[in-house]
Amino acid sequence: MPRSAGVITADVLGRVLGSAVVKVESTLIGHFSCELWRLDVLFATGNKQTVVLKRPKQEANRDPMDSERRFYERYGGALESSPRYLGYIEEIDGIVLEFIEGLEAFDWRAGPTRQHAEDSVAALAALHRVDPGEVDWLPRFDAERVQRIADEYDKAWPARRKMLLGFCPDYGPTGDHILGRVGDALQQLNEPLCLLHGDAHGENIPARSGGGVCMLDWQDPVLGNPGVDVADYLLMSYKIQDRCRIQDAFIEQHASLFDRQGYDATTGFRLGALQRVVRTVCSAHAFPGWAESSLPWVFDRCATGAVAADVAALV
Repeated sequence: MPRSAGVITADVLGRVLGSAVVKVESTLIGHFSCELWRLDVLFATGNKQTVVLKRPKQEANRDPMDSERRFYERYGGALESSPRYLGYIEEIDGIVLEFIEGLEAFDWRAGPTRQHAEDSVAALAALHRVDPGEVDWLPRFDAERVQRIADEYDKAWPARRKMLLGFCPDYGPTGDHILGRVGDALQQLNEPLCLLHGDAHGENIPARSGGGVCMLDWQDPVLGNPGVDVADYLLMSYKIQDRCRIQDAFIEQHASLFDRQGYDATTGFRLGALQRVVRTVCSAHAFPGWAESSLPWVFDRCATGAVAADVAALV
């Protein structure tokens, strides 16, 4: 249940919003990798506004807002589907965004509606067409990143093999084959160098009640092959049988909207599927408690998609 609490002073928020604030009502509406607060603001002029505040969880020992803040400062205005960035609050390492009315809760069991999927693929293609410019803070699938992922998988798969095969037995030969070889394939994700969401599933790209989508949670932006986002959306958002039914059309539609000469959409998706299943195995090892919640169906979806895409043949 949402709960109310004081999280920021009127003076500090007024400085960020550029107008004197006399009252702020704060309601915690999300508590996952960060805290998400709804702030109902009353200005000295009598006007009212509702905004969203994102800040690190108080028990966290890291700064998850850095990449997201930089993303909004650099790219927020270039994306119609992105919330408007209103400012940064250094005192609490928080970012302030416009509050979007009418966002529909994502149903993980039902998956996206046809309209939601069509709007999502259009938003992803628009993101991938954005010129990332010259930035040194965005991670990319360079040799260092790929080696780190490969090392993590080589530790995680032997340690979690038995448990994970209980969720998707068919993944065994693939999981064993790519052990020690993951890096060779993932190096291919460094091209074409596009701006990616990095966690592009249906819950992070919710539908708007009036049409279109809103792309949220920019904590993991990365530069690389668009197949990463396409695979994330397809493998994570759909039940397996539904994903199989619409997968080819989704990939084709994205490629058409992306419209990049020489882009191999099929290979991009296969590489993205490999990255997603490797990432899931590594997370299963890093967070053992995940097995008690959503890991069984998440791994089944990702592993089944990776096997069907024959990702083992990429290495």
